Amino acid sequence: MKKLFLLAAFTGGSLMAATACTSGTLDSYIQTTGANYLCTLNQFTVSDVFFKVGATNLSTTAQASATTINVVPTITHLTGGDSLALAFSSTLFSVGNGFFVNYDIRYNIDPPPDIIIEIGDDLNTNTPHAPGFAHVDTKLCVGGKWIQPTLGPLFCDSPGTISTLHVFHNGDVSGNQIIDALIFPAVHVVGVDNFIDLDAMGGAGATSSITGVTNVAFATPEPATAGLAFAALALMASRRLRGKVR
Repeated sequence: MKKLFLLAAFTGGSLMAATACTSGTLDSYIQTTGANYLCTLNQFTVSDVFFKVGATNLSTTAQASATTINVVPTITHLTGGDSLALAFSSTLFSVGNGFFVNYDIRYNIDPPPDIIIEIGDDLNTNTPHAPGFAHVDTKLCVGGKWIQPTLGPLFCDSPGTISTLHVFHNGDVSGNQIIDALIFPAVHVVGVDNFIDLDAMGGAGATSSITGVTNVAFATPEPATAGLAFAALALMASRRLRGKVR
């Protein structure tokens, strides 16, 4: 494995140093001073990490928080490039019958000077019970960053275009989509926005629980090679023997 390194970057006119991305809580990835947070793992840079609890009828103590969500970054070396997996997990990604919650985990990734050619999702769960369900919609800003102004809505910065990954478990033994991936023309930056929706409101016996979700980005030195795309797909398939890759 290549050596972890530190990176200096200009953000908002000030110089700040990035630290190495390490396993820890999501809270450790979030910069609370208002400055742009940076961490690096090999050629990948992770920045602008954001977390929010959305709609829910859970009590505050039953909700996952940035301090109870774990982040594990992993580098895998492939022929022609590397992959960065960011796994988000929590024992509180769970709701009992009659409850629901959704969470938003967002960040930007940038692997200069390499280029990103693919992003994939891996949902780690087999525990929802119908009519309960667990869905994760990952909205990608391909070629740009997610920007959240102080006033105004979140937007995908130009020249980025929006695509979506969708993984889910509907509480049944079949018909679930545990992995999903998207290959796209090579870009230097991608914004990732995970919307985690856990719902057990459908009726008696419904529950919804996941271990977590993993985002996997694949990068290569220019120019991109077909070999890496095939290797990336193989890696995603090896993570799960079921699911759909598009």
